[in-house]
Amino acid sequence: MPHVRRLPVAGAAAVTVSILLTGCVSVVTGDGAAVTGQHTSTTGATTAMASPTGLPSTTTSTGPTATTTAASPTASAAPASDLTSLLAPAPSGSRPWGTPWSKNGTPTLEEFVAHVYPARALALAKSQLKAQGIKDIAHRTWIATDANQADTILLRFDTAAGAVSRYRSATAAKGGDTGQRHFDVPGYPQAIGYYNPTLDELGNVRTIVYGQIGTIVVEVFFYSPAKLDKAAAITAITNQLQRLPS
Repeated sequence: MPHVRRLPVAGAAAVTVSILLTGCVSVVTGDGAAVTGQHTSTTGATTAMASPTGLPSTTTSTGPTATTTAASPTASAAPASDLTSLLAPAPSGSRPWGTPWSKNGTPTLEEFVAHVYPARALALAKSQLKAQGIKDIAHRTWIATDANQADTILLRFDTAAGAVSRYRSATAAKGGDTGQRHFDVPGYPQAIGYYNPTLDELGNVRTIVYGQIGTIVVEVFFYSPAKLDKAAAITAITNQLQRLPS
């Protein structure tokens, strides 16, 4: 199952960032546990597919609330061979996490799997993604001035069927996690968000929002301090989905 690492960042606004990830095989669920300086979330895999669990988190922040403007619903994105060109920009005034994972914007399958899965699930996770036709991966992290944090991951597959397989297995797995609640994403029937209202050890609500359009699956790992910021999470996934070619 995927596991999340969080590294404290020293500074005026002592921030902690986490690195999340995506599930293994079949069904995935996640529970977090504090472990010496990092947050590790593991879940038992059953027999379908795994889904991402875990995200970044902040302890304190200063400055005005960051706002993210959604692109026009009528805007159409042109196909792009460079997956990073399809990533939605980070909110104004935000900054990246500043971790090795954050700096590696286009991880290989091997790097992605090694980063997000525990050792026992590496081979199975890699095999499953290959079977689904994973083609390339890109992601972007940010910490906004309002202390919300996110890691937006794009997974592109050879076919739309492969993307649908990933989306369905990941959402089914996440939906089965103990304590998870969900919300819809207006205007996108193939998108859904999951969150656990219980605050993590850093006082944040962990949320993951999934979406799928064409050959691309979007997985946004989102952290909001003290309480769920559903509007911001929906804005993050909506801004990203609007940039994808249909």
